[in-house]
Amino acid sequence: MAGGMTRRDIVELPPDLAEKIAAGEVVSRPLSVVKELLENSIDAGAGTITIEIRDGGKSLIRVTDDGAGIPAGQIETAFRRHATSKLRSPEDLDAISTLGFRGEALTSIAAVSRMELVSKARGEKIGSLIRIEGGRTVERKPVGTADGVTAIVRDLFFNTPARLKFLKSERAEGALIADMASRMALAYPSVRMRLINNGSVLFSTSGRGSLMANILTVYGGGVGEGLLPVEASSDGLSVSGYVSPPSKSRSSRRGQSFFVNGRPVSSRAMERAVSEGYRETLFEGRHPIAFLFLSVPPERVDVNVHPAKSEVRLDDEEAVSAFVAAAVRKAIRVKESVASVPEGATYAVRASAPAAQTGGGAAAGEGAAAATGEGALTAAGAVGAGDPAPAEQIDIKNLLSGMRSESEAARRGDRVMETPGEAYAAAGGGFAIGAIEPLTTLFATYIAGVDGDSLYLIDQHAAHERILYEQLLRQYLGREKATQQLIAPLVAEAPFQGTGEWGECLAMLASMGYEAEEFGPKALRVRAIPAFMSVSEAEGVLAGVLEEAPGTAGAGGGAGAERLISAACKRAVKANDRLADAEIRALLAGLERCENPYSCPHGRPIFIRLRRRDIERMFKRA
Repeated sequence: MAGGMTRRDIVELPPDLAEKIAAGEVVSRPLSVVKELLENSIDAGAGTITIEIRDGGKSLIRVTDDGAGIPAGQIETAFRRHATSKLRSPEDLDAISTLGFRGEALTSIAAVSRMELVSKARGEKIGSLIRIEGGRTVERKPVGTADGVTAIVRDLFFNTPARLKFLKSERAEGALIADMASRMALAYPSVRMRLINNGSVLFSTSGRGSLMANILTVYGGGVGEGLLPVEASSDGLSVSGYVSPPSKSRSSRRGQSFFVNGRPVSSRAMERAVSEGYRETLFEGRHPIAFLFLSVPPERVDVNVHPAKSEVRLDDEEAVSAFVAAAVRKAIRVKESVASVPEGATYAVRASAPAAQTGGGAAAGEGAAAATGEGALTAAGAVGAGDPAPAEQIDIKNLLSGMRSESEAARRGDRVMETPGEAYAAAGGGFAIGAIEPLTTLFATYIAGVDGDSLYLIDQHAAHERILYEQLLRQYLGREKATQQLIAPLVAEAPFQGTGEWGECLAMLASMGYEAEEFGPKALRVRAIPAFMSVSEAEGVLAGVLEEAPGTAGAGGGAGAERLISAACKRAVKANDRLADAEIRALLAGLERCENPYSCPHGRPIFIRLRRRDIERMFKRA
């Protein structure tokens, strides 16, 4: 043979070696074993499931359920490859509704462990025990036992030491199992589920069907409290669950769990949907907590794309993602989304803080209290503590491109999104911004106001940015432009030489409601402006557009709009601009008409909310 290779005859592998190789496709670590056994228990209709592991699952895994059980005459068949009760024909693959279906779990686990299974089917008088080591049956006998199945796996990979040495530490393997079991407990809240690690109970759910109760039981109040419910259905799709308000975010996606037809999965489509739903409400690099359950007709999802069934493929992922994004967007645009002092925060008046502490205390981690100066009031767990300063500029070009596509889809009847104003009106959430009674302004920057039970601080610049942004966006997306004719035209000069680029600039101005024309070599004459702008605002926006070099005007469909909206943001009232009472009330009225009145286009909060009980805690009245 070339290269000095020795020819070898092709032979069929011995059954035990083939089984060990095949087992590697299903069983890669203790997590795989627990997942397969747990899925079998759920598919068997169990109402109670107990999972016990020792040494990260390396020495012992025991899963006990009270499900249908395996009849005595079928217990050996259950350990044969591709033996399953869940499929009968190729057509069944197109509508899989069970968690397991390949028929490889038991045979694969038994091939690389010392496994014992005790089972009694409902209606049988006596149960059965089978013991298998390394794929070979060593014992089979009748036993007395309760209905259901107990599967015991010892010494995983005892006969494949090469796999054993690649496992992580016992602590790390145990953490992987706990994470998976936690997600399954959320997916099946009507099943009583208990996880025991080295003799200690990690969690035990009630099985009463409450998702929120299970979130609090498994993840604790720090995660569960303050979550906002998500609920929507359309065209055979439904989504439910909980997401966090924008004020409660993390630096990674580790707080997000997605489920499709009861199966915990990794899903890029769901991740994109959540990011889209929070667009403009979170700083870049921040991610919300999310527990979302998507229900899809079985024929519209392929669960057979990954050996561990941890990924699925959805038909028309873009439509599904848009549907979930709209549900998330609606869920977070409620009064409860307003940033507020977190429950359980503690307060203290500090006499002074050393300079070194003030410089680094706030960055200690998520939820850390910011170190402050003399006489300052601090809250442990204060909103936003430790967050980096946000970037000023958002990617408006991509934002507009996406919203324009969504708007066109809505006009076709797809209803992917609400038009500006509709989403907030539909969501409502009991937050009547118009009911806020303004009291005063602080530092000529923040409006203070109250409603029935809360005190609000409102950033006047962020609020005006949001109002102008949505007004311009509404013009940009709308077919008809609301304009007002000017008695005397405006003439605006461009601070650059030459006139080769007016076409794109004029088109973008027209999309916002301006009627403009060339007027001399480097000037425009404007006969009409957007109806919602004052003349001075319109002049300022126009000046901001013309300050840019002409070459950027033709840089693509969104570049001019980005420039225009950026100019509008610059025209918003600033900090230290003193507003009259009428202007303050007009600002609140404008916010009430916004689709997203909670954050500016850069993701900064517009409102900070202090509930009465928060103030009472500060004064130690509660």
